[in-house]
Amino acid sequence: MSIVESTPSFFRSLWIYQRERFPLLANGLLIACFTLSAVLYSGYVRGGSDLPQSTELLAGYVTVLLVFLLMRFLDEFKDAEDDAKYRPYRPVPRGLISLRSIGWLAACVVVVQLQLQWLWLPGQFVLLGFVYAYLLLMTFEFGAPHWLKRHPMVYALSHMVIMPIIGLYATGIDWAPSGRLPAGLLGLFTLLFASGLVIEIGRKIRAPASEERGVDSYSALYGPTRAAALWLASVFATLVLTLWLLRDTNLAVFLSTLLIAGFACCAALFVRYLQRCGTRDAQNIEWMSGLWSLLVFSSVAVGAYTHPLLEVLS
Repeated sequence: MSIVESTPSFFRSLWIYQRERFPLLANGLLIACFTLSAVLYSGYVRGGSDLPQSTELLAGYVTVLLVFLLMRFLDEFKDAEDDAKYRPYRPVPRGLISLRSIGWLAACVVVVQLQLQWLWLPGQFVLLGFVYAYLLLMTFEFGAPHWLKRHPMVYALSHMVIMPIIGLYATGIDWAPSGRLPAGLLGLFTLLFASGLVIEIGRKIRAPASEERGVDSYSALYGPTRAAALWLASVFATLVLTLWLLRDTNLAVFLSTLLIAGFACCAALFVRYLQRCGTRDAQNIEWMSGLWSLLVFSSVAVGAYTHPLLEVLS
């Protein structure tokens, strides 16, 4: 499909593509919380009560959203051969949209991102360059695609490094104007890394009846029990890290209670999956991965924002 042919049909294809591969509503909400948590926590550890201007915050959010969209576009190229062989139902192999069109869209995304930096975030060019560099390394599988395929956990860990790198860009919305990276962000970057693992493992846990030939899943590689245990361990790691980040905030007790209740829900889904290993149970783990990440990012954002606010009000 050419990007210039049949414009109404092309936009209809784009709508279907986003619905299947990058749901804008769900991803937009999660990425908004991701961005806000990074910006506000950076301000919290910096000790600043000032927030970025709304235009800067919006420009940064759109840039981060487009980074994740660009990651999806690049995955279409990286996985094209396997998709054509094992997943013909996906949008590109079934002919809904072509790789050529995906390439044009990726180029447009980069142009929009650079324009946003030039207009509102001139101090972010270098940080965005780091993001681009790592995305390219991921796309070319670090020059060792066959080795990484034989070591799936190394593959997952290497790809999750992109999360703290995007987080570094997002925190820069707060600190880049001063030119000084504040101390105390390592815990946040570690949390972002662990949160990426929660989503990555959670979306690749299947019921035995739903496994597909040629499609790697952690439940197929390690078995349902070990895969689900890895997921719950990742959730627990994010719980501990979030509680530690929020330990000195004014809403620490309230937010900790919410997070512990959320972890209990995750543990219940883990037990249910082990008991039944049904398709719906696996889908619930995938959904809960997103909801848990939403809770984690929201808690960090609320804790970081209300701490200086409540200090002033008291």
